[in-house]
Amino acid sequence: MDENDAAAQPWEHNRFSTPTLRYATTDSLVEVGRDLQREARVKYPRPVVRDLRDKQAALRAELADYASRPPGTVPVGAPATAQIELERVETALAEYEAAPTRTDVDVLEALLRMLKRTGEWIASWDEIAAEAGCERKAVGRALDKWEPLGFLARIRRSRVQPDGDGAFSAQRKQIANAFKLTIGSLFGRLKHAFLQRRERRLKRMTKARLQTHISHDEAPLMPGVVELREAVASLGASVARVSPLVGQSDAGKV
Repeated sequence: MDENDAAAQPWEHNRFSTPTLRYATTDSLVEVGRDLQREARVKYPRPVVRDLRDKQAALRAELADYASRPPGTVPVGAPATAQIELERVETALAEYEAAPTRTDVDVLEALLRMLKRTGEWIASWDEIAAEAGCERKAVGRALDKWEPLGFLARIRRSRVQPDGDGAFSAQRKQIANAFKLTIGSLFGRLKHAFLQRRERRLKRMTKARLQTHISHDEAPLMPGVVELREAVASLGASVARVSPLVGQSDAGKV
């Protein structure tokens, strides 16, 4: 898509009414993503994944063996049973492969951190990889997971590279992707978890901001300050009664 195309400039999708809302939104997205990663790690620890892959290989070999046998030598119902079990195993493996990893979360957090810091919604894979501390190809794998889940979308952009001698038509060069938040596409429990987290974060951030704006006069006094102020005021009044000149300006002195 040409960089000057309106669809390649999705800035309106990323505008927020306040900086607080922007930070609460992006931070909550990262938290939800991290929750997904933890859930996958608990449901599919490495030993379980290893067993699933071993079972997948064994079932495929079993089905291949049944297919190679002469007619009438295959136990009745055995291929169907093996096929059903293979589909169950492969469904579990597909769920595991689609779940975000720790690196995927690092990429999401790095990208959103860059966008918050720069205010720009354009970033190359190399820039994201450097920010996340991962390989460039890991960025693509991560984006392939976050986009279907509804966290964000990338817009592939290109720029015209005119031919110097005019012998060929202008060529197009791929440039850094533009990104837009697509949190409206979150669904089910993901959307519910995101909204809950953002609401709690907004309340905390708003409360903290109000506390930092309390003036010095409004701040609670330390113990003993009130009594000290009263004693000083009383002393001043006593001195004023003894010496009428105290408190008068130099112009009023003889």
